[in-house]
Amino acid sequence: MKIFNFKSKDRHNSLSVSNSDVASPDIKTVNSKQMIKSISAFETSLREKTSHWSKSISEHYLHIQQKFKEKHSNKPISSSQLASFKSRLELGIHTFHSGIISSDRESIWPYLLGVYPLNISPSDKVKLAFKLDSEYTAEKHRWQSNPLKSKSILGLIYKDVDRTDRYTPYFSVSNDHPHFIKLFNVSATYIATDVPDYSLYVQGFTDIVSIFVVIFESESLAYACLKEFMVDQLSILDPKGDAFSARCALLGSLIEILDPAFFRFLEANDASNMLFTYRWFLLNLKREFTFDQSIRVFETVIITRLLAAKPVSIFFPNFIPETKECSIESQIQSMQFPEHSNSPPGNEAHLSEAYKDIFTLFLSYQLLAMYRREFIKKRLTMPEMCEFFSEASGTHNFEVILKLGKNLFSQYICENLSFEADKENDYVYI
Repeated sequence: MKIFNFKSKDRHNSLSVSNSDVASPDIKTVNSKQMIKSISAFETSLREKTSHWSKSISEHYLHIQQKFKEKHSNKPISSSQLASFKSRLELGIHTFHSGIISSDRESIWPYLLGVYPLNISPSDKVKLAFKLDSEYTAEKHRWQSNPLKSKSILGLIYKDVDRTDRYTPYFSVSNDHPHFIKLFNVSATYIATDVPDYSLYVQGFTDIVSIFVVIFESESLAYACLKEFMVDQLSILDPKGDAFSARCALLGSLIEILDPAFFRFLEANDASNMLFTYRWFLLNLKREFTFDQSIRVFETVIITRLLAAKPVSIFFPNFIPETKECSIESQIQSMQFPEHSNSPPGNEAHLSEAYKDIFTLFLSYQLLAMYRREFIKKRLTMPEMCEFFSEASGTHNFEVILKLGKNLFSQYICENLSFEADKENDYVYI
């Protein structure tokens, strides 16, 4: 897959898209049984593979469903409330519903991402912070002490940093400013340390890093949290594009299920491969919204990945939770990929990773649905849709899109994951 330059236009000079001029999407409750029937072709591979883990996965999701259905306060969570949460999962669910006070994200995100254990003592936290700082300093020194080996890739990162979020006050600085240097250091250290072949670099990665650089004053903590965040997203840095193919295929399937008419329109315009959403999945839709809005999206992505720690896809059932008898990797390798018009080629493990990004898929669907009537009416082609979203960056009705995306995720957790046995076929009914 070609690596594109998605340098954003100046958001303040971009074409203004008035949400009042765009027809709102049809908002319908997702009927789980209808969704299940519409993807019955994918259920075959589950029939003989689920009996040994159905009980444990059922208990996992029943716990999540119970917590989701509890009444939650609309008041954002503060760092002073951390001690009241018994588990990272409980913290995540409350954050999903209530959000976090913006000034307390630096304190709470490390717990959401698992960098700090929720029950860590103050003294142990100081020791762990010192350890993280020492490890980061050593990793940073490693690439700084070998500039010839890193020269070409560092040059690419520098160019990327130089055009990242310059419209924001934090990064509207000179290139010798601490904010600029901090973004460069964290980005370079991650690429040099955590990417298997760091001679490969996907332009736009610094857009992800900038979120953590702004949230955390400490470089080492920003790096540690970035590492945890990228665990489920590392494959997007592979220029081969298999990870994007998997995500695009899942988004296409979601649209085909929820909005067949719109999917037929996309097919007729050679856009059903969803490749025009490339940067959405690369950056978790960061360039589609303002910086502050993007922080809330990243926060929700962190939480929903935590809740989907043992995902069972309603689209492609290729991921089976790990058991003592059989590892995740061996189970994925042994499964037959179901035949489907939207089945992506390449490594199926990319799909299991994409399942954790189910919220990003729902959010992408809602962003498209916001304009689907306009697209159909004007018969926009795929290049025209690309141009539209490039010019409309930061002007979308964010609150509505986020709310609808969360609603779909809540339905996915609370309704679409039913673990009742199918009496006729004797397999887990999802």
